[in-house]
Amino acid sequence: MKAVILAGGLRSGHEVEGLALPRALWPFPREPLISHVIGFLRVAGVRDIAICANGKTKLIAAELSKQPQPWDDLHYSEDAFPRGPAGCLRDLTDWLGDEPFLSIQGTGHYSFDLNPLVAQHHRTHAAITIAARVSGVDAESLEPAGAYMVNPSVLELVPAVGFQDIKEQLIPKAQSVGQLVDCHVLRGQALLVHSERHYLAALEHGIRQNKPASDQYRVVAPDVFVHHEASVASTARLRGPVWVESGAVIGDRAVIVGPALVGRQARVETGALLHRVALLEGSCVAADAELFARVVGPRNVVKKAAPARSRRPDASDRPSVGTVSQWLESLAWPRPRRVVANRA
Repeated sequence: MKAVILAGGLRSGHEVEGLALPRALWPFPREPLISHVIGFLRVAGVRDIAICANGKTKLIAAELSKQPQPWDDLHYSEDAFPRGPAGCLRDLTDWLGDEPFLSIQGTGHYSFDLNPLVAQHHRTHAAITIAARVSGVDAESLEPAGAYMVNPSVLELVPAVGFQDIKEQLIPKAQSVGQLVDCHVLRGQALLVHSERHYLAALEHGIRQNKPASDQYRVVAPDVFVHHEASVASTARLRGPVWVESGAVIGDRAVIVGPALVGRQARVETGALLHRVALLEGSCVAADAELFARVVGPRNVVKKAAPARSRRPDASDRPSVGTVSQWLESLAWPRPRRVVANRA
């Protein structure tokens, strides 16, 4: 079976200020998100994989070739103009052939059994089978999980030019001409990363489920993994899940409450307080700065005097006053910092 990884999108990472890196290449925690998708497909027995990311395809190909486990047997498709998910699939018809294939979002973390989805698609002879998951808002409802089994013949409904979506255009067109669109409820997990907030939520699972090799990382606390070439001051406090990459420096009295990622060559200076953050390569949080619910792009600097939040966090993004204050006090510092939350 063949699979197409869709890793483009009109926004594709630009929703984070100063970060032009496609979401598919955001670290999760060590390798890019899309590497985990490829690994998921390989484990499921999928050998023929194509990647389509519109104008970002060459960048993704270059990054994947530099990974510790290079993915050098992939097929890449790049469109000069945005084609949308369905348009990208239509442009791959020659490579796809006549057999049903899997279309999957390249910015997700998956841990579900693919075989039942494939079996149901073949059994029902559907034009499209939608992989669904239980909605995070309403437990009685289902929502698309970023994966579809598709019969190549249905792509005849997609125009040769212009933007075409799967959910909004291809599926309604297939239903309007009497083709079967089926639904399969996944057995397992599908975490989709559409935004900064989704990424930070998924990062907790990524850190807990991707235990590093012991010869490269040391475990300094439960679910706190620090690269042997990173520097963490003895007075710094880290509460997992936290992942610290090579060359990173965490200064005296810095506090990091997970989920958090400190990327290669990133710096957390003296007295900084971080919760639910990702610092990408070469970024820096200045001394005594406070940072909540934020992704900091490569080589960007967050200063104490600058706004620390890209948006007003809600209760799910930041710790309660009691939780953090009590935890800081439990560290038995001579003078623990008092943390005061902004009133709503």
